[in-house]
Amino acid sequence: MPPSSFEAIELLLRENGAIRALKDLIAAGCDRGVLLSLLHVIHSDFPGLDTQKTRTGLDSSRLKLAIKRFRQVADEIEAINQRHFGLELLPPSPFTELRNLPGQLRKYSKLLAQKPLKSLGRYPGLHAQKYYLTQYVIECSHYHKPHDEKVAAIIDAALPSEKRSHETRGGSPRIYDATAHKQWRFKNYAKLSQIFAGK
Repeated sequence: MPPSSFEAIELLLRENGAIRALKDLIAAGCDRGVLLSLLHVIHSDFPGLDTQKTRTGLDSSRLKLAIKRFRQVADEIEAINQRHFGLELLPPSPFTELRNLPGQLRKYSKLLAQKPLKSLGRYPGLHAQKYYLTQYVIECSHYHKPHDEKVAAIIDAALPSEKRSHETRGGSPRIYDATAHKQWRFKNYAKLSQIFAGK
């Protein structure tokens, strides 16, 4: 992501009073560039991420053909690997990891065939990006904590205005606070972990 995009997201955080939360997360062990990249995606929101066309660039019929082709190629590679050529892939060959190629292609095909975000309702892409950000903070920060308050602050600052206007309390835009983020995390995090693990 170009530096100008980082600056634009930092400006949003500053304007919305969340720059301190960003600095605190960096101090806790998170990488500034990764955080700003994820926030940039949240702000951009990539509308329509839940459709096959926007997700893969292929319409439904072309995607089905591609999946079928990948599975056939996996079968062909596996058949070749069971012949003498497979001996060339045994350790200490530098190509040993290619023995896993058929399995990887099948996993890839399975993932392509799924519509993992369909069950999430409105703004599935936003749910996915909140998951990636939350997962990153938990994995990279000291003591592997979710830092709900800080994460909520930077998400709230980065959310496009139209996303805020759909969630109102008493007619005014709802602020995405630590309580809201914690509720989102308890409701969605485990489910999204399974979706993105391909289970």
